[in-house]
Amino acid sequence: MSKVIIQFLDEKIEDYDKIVGSLLAESESELVKIVPVGKDVVVVCLEKYYARNGSYASLTVILENVEGGNLATVIGYGGGEGIFNDSLGANSKFADKAAEILGSYGYKTREETKQ
Repeated sequence: MSKVIIQFLDEKIEDYDKIVGSLLAESESELVKIVPVGKDVVVVCLEKYYARNGSYASLTVILENVEGGNLATVIGYGGGEGIFNDSLGANSKFADKAAEILGSYGYKTREETKQ
């Protein structure tokens, strides 16, 4: 089961390298691919091995400069194993960790921005 977290930041970001570095280091994941889409969008694909169920969970983070600020979309998926493909929450935990890291840069979840 995938989990999507959408977050907003009121300013545009010129250099995504620091954010990507933090995602890699703090989530203890491996970089699969970084795809720059023009100058205003970066797609980052990460994966992390979870020994408890012997599988990899994947994470896609899309960082984009939009009118009025910056938008990050975090999608955790995979991580399932066995006949029932149960991830034991690996994909959600991976996405939550990425959201926490992005929060340290000033991003807020959609629910936080409504308050």
